[in-house]
Amino acid sequence: MGNILYKNQWLNKFSPYNPWVFTLLFLLFGNAASFVKAQSNNPDILLAKVLPLLEVRFNIKFGYDPEIIKMLSLNKKILASENILSALQLISASLPLEYFQTLDGQILLRKRTETKVEPPIEITTVKIKGKLIDAWTGEILPFGDVVGENGEGFSSDENGKFSLNVSINRPVTFRYLGYESKILTFSANKEDVTLRLVPKLSALPLIEISAKIPGLTNKSSGIYSHLHPSFWGKMPSFAIGNDILRSLQQLPGISSTDDLSAELKVRGSNGDENLLILDGITLYNVTHFSGMFSLVNSDAIKEVKLFKNALPVSYGGKTASIIEMNTLSPLENIKLSGKISSNLLTSQAVLQGQIAPKQSILFSGRTTYGNLGDSKLFGALQEEIVTPIIKPLDPNATVTREIAAYNPNFKFHDLQGKWNWEISDKQKLQVAFFYGYDEMDYSYIKSIKTEVGKSYYYRKEYFKEIADWNNMGSSLLWNFNPTENWQHTLHVSITDFENNATILNDFKFVEDRKVDKIFNFENTHFNKVAGQDLKWISRYSVSKTQSWIYGLQTTNNQVKYDIRQDRVRPLTGHHEALQSAAFVELNQHLKDWTFNVGGRLNLFAQKMYFSPSIDVNYHKSNTPFTVKGSFGRYYQFLRQLNHEDRYGRNYGYWVLSNQQFPVLSSNNSMIGANAKWNNWEFDVEFYQKNSQGVLEQALAVNNVNNPDSTQRPPSFILYDGKGQTKGMDFFIQHTGKFFTGMVAYTLSKSTNQFKEIANGIAFPSSNDRRHQLKINGNLHLGKFDFFATYNFASGRPYTDLSKILENNDKMQNNPKPPNPGNPVPNIPNNRREVVNPLDRLSYLDDYQRFDIGASVHFKLGQNTNLSIEGSIFNIFNRKNVKYRQFIFQLPYQLKSAPTSKELVVGTELQMLGITPNLNLKFSF
Repeated sequence: MGNILYKNQWLNKFSPYNPWVFTLLFLLFGNAASFVKAQSNNPDILLAKVLPLLEVRFNIKFGYDPEIIKMLSLNKKILASENILSALQLISASLPLEYFQTLDGQILLRKRTETKVEPPIEITTVKIKGKLIDAWTGEILPFGDVVGENGEGFSSDENGKFSLNVSINRPVTFRYLGYESKILTFSANKEDVTLRLVPKLSALPLIEISAKIPGLTNKSSGIYSHLHPSFWGKMPSFAIGNDILRSLQQLPGISSTDDLSAELKVRGSNGDENLLILDGITLYNVTHFSGMFSLVNSDAIKEVKLFKNALPVSYGGKTASIIEMNTLSPLENIKLSGKISSNLLTSQAVLQGQIAPKQSILFSGRTTYGNLGDSKLFGALQEEIVTPIIKPLDPNATVTREIAAYNPNFKFHDLQGKWNWEISDKQKLQVAFFYGYDEMDYSYIKSIKTEVGKSYYYRKEYFKEIADWNNMGSSLLWNFNPTENWQHTLHVSITDFENNATILNDFKFVEDRKVDKIFNFENTHFNKVAGQDLKWISRYSVSKTQSWIYGLQTTNNQVKYDIRQDRVRPLTGHHEALQSAAFVELNQHLKDWTFNVGGRLNLFAQKMYFSPSIDVNYHKSNTPFTVKGSFGRYYQFLRQLNHEDRYGRNYGYWVLSNQQFPVLSSNNSMIGANAKWNNWEFDVEFYQKNSQGVLEQALAVNNVNNPDSTQRPPSFILYDGKGQTKGMDFFIQHTGKFFTGMVAYTLSKSTNQFKEIANGIAFPSSNDRRHQLKINGNLHLGKFDFFATYNFASGRPYTDLSKILENNDKMQNNPKPPNPGNPVPNIPNNRREVVNPLDRLSYLDDYQRFDIGASVHFKLGQNTNLSIEGSIFNIFNRKNVKYRQFIFQLPYQLKSAPTSKELVVGTELQMLGITPNLNLKFSF
């Protein structure tokens, strides 16, 4: 208070010798000194100041009502507590508060419920027993309140269960923090009462939670990452709005370097090595438009679990990751609710509600407006380069590359649904289905006319690629929980995927006063895969620290494939096979250690394959640090073969392992650490994956077709080898009240080896990206959200057929004498078993992209909301390239201008340039 003397300048106008002034100064100083002394001797401290200190020290979160604690204080000795338990006991003993710990570790503080002792009166009572659950998710609500008419208070236990006597036909209130209360009366004894409380969103602002739940929760053990709608909802929307798979690409270890692909490539693996499950339906293809958009409507998804280290033994047949997606499932939303959204390219809707007591449905649909390639958005933003680009390799090169870039047309639609029926408190039934359809048309006409003196050369090329594919699937899930310790699940599903594609290429060359020369090339692709799956899973909880999971699974698959390239059919056939498995897993918690140890025994083609899996983590109590590690051996029987066509492009075709196609196997290992404190999380993982049975089908001789030559039909060879990926994932996340951000960095190296290619020299795989960096940020200000992302990745390798000609010319110009390794001198040898694969590889430019977006939210009614989001994809209009393909080799007689150099003609498929979008979302 002494500062008042300096801040109140009017006192300086009076003489300090004035007796009134002297008296006033004496009183002020005397009172201030007394106040300071009293404060210094006061052993108490406000609880509101204590809680933030305890959060930092013990790495926990508190939830409380600020009005209840703002005037409460307790002894400062609480700051010297050895652990959080002793601190909580001191709070409970000193203050009229009680505490409970939720399943996610948060500590809830509330005013102690006092039990009133009334004189005994003769009123008939009844006994009720039951549990409290979330009406939308079905999750238990621990430590909820059950209050009788006379004020008697009870609490549900950690499993949400309660048992009490209440007055007959008198109101009983069931309530839980953040949920609508429910008042019921009982006229008789009731057993197994299930109370479903509906979340009350309007009540949330009244409760102060020290940290909001993040959209991304990484389990410290590294077992899996748990994602919520707020994660993908706060990413800049893509061309068709928020995209769930593209949001997953922002996580460490998952490639995000392809604007035209939402496919997940985890730690150098191919997309087919991931198991993606939607409401129990296995999806063999997970994207629209050849990978550009997610196959799933993000508005319909409730949660996603991503496993990329130790894979659960209850899932099998994959070697990279498991993505489990569950759609919304309201159990007590009597009124119809939903979301309708529209953007410049597509519209989508989600409808859900209760159709009968304990029965609910959900429908979701999405469609494009027409041919998106013809839309004003793509037409205005994507400038087609109709003039070929001539790219010499170097000033002294004997080969030049002519590349033209174009953009494809496409359209798609999808539909999914789900029906839930809670048969009883112990049984639940779920039926779901999915359907998706795509069409694509990638075509162009390129013409070049060059005059040389009085003569001219005219070349016209027509290229057309048309494709369509569809996904269909359905599933049935039956859950039966006879007791608290036992849980059983029966899972039945069927899935079907079919892909058709045709590539036509016509080449016409006209030279002055000579006969026209016309050449035709045609490729066709067909692939179909179907599967029927039956699985039984049982879980037995021995105690809170130990549980067992075991079960049986059988899957029957059928595949058909047919590839035709001009006069050759390099891949054709159809197969059917049955795979069966038995699995068991132990989950054990011992003090600071947690173990998940399991095994899966697979039977396929009359051979046994054993898959062990172990996940271990150590977390010392009252510390933010966790050390983790995992190892697993996995087998994949239904897999994709990587086919490289004569254009230098790679395609994946579903095949079943047999004598021709080996079983794909991999050993995956990881060691890492995790730290969480306050609103920060740090995670680092060092990993290695060694694979056997890597397949690639390609031309035996690397070359580019010469349309003016009589070449033999190309010969394709199936190469069987091994692959290795090793690297490091680093992750930082901050979750605050106004700002949320994360940084993910991956350093990795992916290589393949085939003994038939250059004596087994290791060379970069098509998924090799040495450096990947992703930065995401979201700023929340009232009704507004602002977000931005930045992505960088090193350029990936591709087969550059123009280098083959360049190397040939060098060999011809610099002949070598005969030797055992080169018995025929002076003749170029392009066969893969001789040529070093590094000599035919080039790298695309580094990938870079920066996106920004903003959204505003309006509340139109009690349950009605409107959101408007605008975003700009690739704001700096970076020209990133998806792939480069080479089609023709032209000697100088057929080129557009006379020159002594060979010419390789090709096309380049560019990714999206600057792409703005506007998205409207209406929920009710």
